[in-house]
Amino acid sequence: MELGYYCAARIASINTSHPDDPPVYFYSEAMDPRAFIKAHPNLADFLNYQIEVEVHYRADHVARLAEAEQNNPKWAKELKDRARRRGDDF
Repeated sequence: MELGYYCAARIASINTSHPDDPPVYFYSEAMDPRAFIKAHPNLADFLNYQIEVEVHYRADHVARLAEAEQNNPKWAKELKDRARRRGDDF
């Protein structure tokens, strides 16, 4: 059985019949040749990577928000409103 998610012509796929910590494969229609490649040796590495990306995104967003609050309060309010609409609460 395969589980995967699709986002902008990219897919990360996990073979669930594999043992406890399966590798994660990546596919993109933009790649040439089109093929599944092993992106992470196991699911734990993939999840750690995804968490790290999210942490960096949030840290960057908080820094931009702090700068905007000092330089342009109207823009800072807009950034906060956009984040809330996406479900983020900074």
